[in-house]
Amino acid sequence: MIPQDAPHPLAGGEGESETAKLTESNISQKADDVKGGLVKDALDELLGAEEPPKVIQADETLDAAIEAIPFPLDALHPQVADIVRQVTDCYQLPSVEMPAVASLAAVAGAIGKCAYTVGAVRGHKTYCNLYVAMGAPSGIGKSSCGKIIQPILDKQKAMIEQWAEHDRDVMKADYDAAVERYNSLKKPKGGKEKGSSAHSATDSRAEMAQLAGDIRRWEFLLKRSPALTCGDTTGAALAEIIERNGEQIFSYSPDAGGLISVALGKYSKGQESDFELQLCGFTVEPYQESRAGRGDKQLVPCISALWLVQPQVLRNLLGHAAAHDRGLLARFVFGETSWNGEVPHDDGQNREIEDGVYERWASILNNLLRLREVAPIVIYCDEEAKEVFRSIHNEGVDLRNELTQHYDSALARRRELSIRVAGGLALVDMVVSGNKPRINGETAERAKRIIEWAQRSTLRMLSTGMESRISERLDKLMGILNSKSGQPVTLRDLEGRNGFSKKEVKHLVESSGLLEIVEVSNPKGGRPSATLCFKGVSQVSQVSQAGT
Repeated sequence: MIPQDAPHPLAGGEGESETAKLTESNISQKADDVKGGLVKDALDELLGAEEPPKVIQADETLDAAIEAIPFPLDALHPQVADIVRQVTDCYQLPSVEMPAVASLAAVAGAIGKCAYTVGAVRGHKTYCNLYVAMGAPSGIGKSSCGKIIQPILDKQKAMIEQWAEHDRDVMKADYDAAVERYNSLKKPKGGKEKGSSAHSATDSRAEMAQLAGDIRRWEFLLKRSPALTCGDTTGAALAEIIERNGEQIFSYSPDAGGLISVALGKYSKGQESDFELQLCGFTVEPYQESRAGRGDKQLVPCISALWLVQPQVLRNLLGHAAAHDRGLLARFVFGETSWNGEVPHDDGQNREIEDGVYERWASILNNLLRLREVAPIVIYCDEEAKEVFRSIHNEGVDLRNELTQHYDSALARRRELSIRVAGGLALVDMVVSGNKPRINGETAERAKRIIEWAQRSTLRMLSTGMESRISERLDKLMGILNSKSGQPVTLRDLEGRNGFSKKEVKHLVESSGLLEIVEVSNPKGGRPSATLCFKGVSQVSQVSQAGT
């Protein structure tokens, strides 16, 4: 660790002030010293010290924001809450959280692309799909989520059986007939096109074009059986699965460690992240892929997800820089569960889910799946609900202004996630009670309570990994200065070229102990520039205007 009273790496000799030697005559020498590695050695010593720099946070605000609250089970429809309670009891889970968030994901996965909300945010329509990731240690009962989504899996099994026993053969017969007809319309070996007139030749070409399109479509459909869900898969395979199934899919994995590794770039060239499709699949925006051997693919995908992972895997995802910076984390509802204390013994009691409870839950999911046949379903949002969603957004903005940028992934999409949850709640109410697909103030408040729970959970998990995240960002920031031979860099350049917001830079400066932000006058006039530099180097910028 560098003592606080030690001379700065760019300062003068013993007995001289840190800035006294920083004159125009010796800037070049100081730059050579930096290039010689003095600053790098000092940074390595600082970053590698046993006692890391103190991280200054808005502790009181953060403590209040991460305080744990129970999942608001009464915010779910009573029939949904019943299955959650019984699964919790049957599998002897520590709390209702895991089956509760699984029920949210199952509802979203069943709805798919068939419904969206309008009126919640002016000019926007919001689909009901959700991304849910739940961290739980081994042996705690992640398989319980399988019971929650079992009705969807049963429906998928029936679809595949129908496909294997009947639909595939019908499609194959249509395909063969189309190929035969197409070949019959081709030019004969003699070189003359069949048909006795220009009119018939034109008709033949039009028919051939139509047949060619049908043949390509049937070839693609015959490659895969229909599906409602998918497990661990690469991005390329996921795109094909989505295209095969009406541009919608429910990504479910009871052990999503491999899936997350693929998304974070484990098998991609240069280990670059590979989740562009997941980004577009959440917002239901156009996705285009152009790859050698597979041609061009254009989709407007809709993906819902339920990923169950070990807690450490979830923390690796939360700490991934690209997942944070590109907004993947902001799209998720995160949760974590564990035993608070000793793991209970098996008491030998026979616990089962009541048939009526499960049947009512299965009926909800099956009725939601049937909505795809009459899509699109438009969910209207009334003014009271709109005000609730606006308050959700503004409360999130207040927190974002008080906390550091590192917590944005838990706060950036509060309103959008609330609207998505509310859309699912409204459609459950509709299929159970026959209500119109509408979000009122009460439904919006229910969604707000659920997202409040999720936000606290996410902030809590982010806070535990924040020291390493800040250390990484601080290392990168100091590396930028080191690459500039220790010369100051404007905050404008750090934001525009390096992705460091002014707010984040100020926080990292407070955390480092070696950096400072100074206002540097422009000799040509105009407003001064805010620049980042090592402490004691502020006069360099005034002499040389380096980095401005």
